[in-house]
Amino acid sequence: MSLGALVADALRGHGHRVAAYTDGQIALTELRARVQDFDLLISDIDQPALAGEALAAAARAAGYVRPIVWCAGAPHALAPRRLAELDIHAVLPKPVALPTLLAAVGSAVTSA
Repeated sequence: MSLGALVADALRGHGHRVAAYTDGQIALTELRARVQDFDLLISDIDQPALAGEALAAAARAAGYVRPIVWCAGAPHALAPRRLAELDIHAVLPKPVALPTLLAAVGSAVTSA
């Protein structure tokens, strides 16, 4: 089972509806087709096919206005200005503990 599948299962187990994609390009295609259906976008900053920053920028360009949460191996290296430009709700350091992820999801969904 992939890490994405484990995270998706954990979120489902806590009552969230989840659409999980291991390919950022596929995620973007789905988001563009149903932008109003997603309350939160969680992305690895270094995911394959379409990195988190490019995915966030494309999501914003597609009209996605709800929270985005990034997971990053080196969150301190991310430029605060770019985080503000993309309106990133939170950046979680990897590896992300489940309680930390659930707290960020709860905060993001409440603020949406």
